Amino acid sequence: MVDVGVIHGRFQILHLKHMEYLLAAKMRCKKLYVGISNPDDSYIKESENDKKTF
Repeated sequence: MVDVGVIHGRFQILHLKHMEYLLAAKMRCKKLYVGISNPDDSYIKESENDKKTF
């Protein structure tokens, strides 16, 4: 078991398969962070930071 886990998804209207995904992830870590993404692309804008190379 790892200390920290991270998963992400849209989860709009949370249903049984989403819960299975969340619970399966939680079984593998002590602390789970869940990122919820936005399904509406109109909120996404390009930024100068997107062009930055590392």
